[in-house]
Amino acid sequence: MGCQGGRAQPQILSQTAPALLDPGISPDEVLARPRRIVGWRDLGYERETVLAEPGAPTGPSPIPFDQVAGLVDDAGHVQAVRRQAGNVLEASADPRADGRGAVLTSP
Repeated sequence: MGCQGGRAQPQILSQTAPALLDPGISPDEVLARPRRIVGWRDLGYERETVLAEPGAPTGPSPIPFDQVAGLVDDAGHVQAVRRQAGNVLEASADPRADGRGAVLTSP
């Protein structure tokens, strides 16, 4: 598992890593889930703010809350490879970024 996201990396990984341990959920599904990130200058805000993608958990917040219109780069780019039963590998890439996850095998 790898992640881009600067200071938000711990937040991003805490929202994705636990679900990747569940073999019943596809890595693609996990990485496409909406996220919430707390930041300020790194996200372009003048003060600490919660950035939430549509569908992310919401609730009362003592700091400003910004519900964005869709998936955003600021919520990170995660790539993951997971070993399933029988040594089968699965790979996935975040829909917030270009690229895709792939498992290559040699002949």
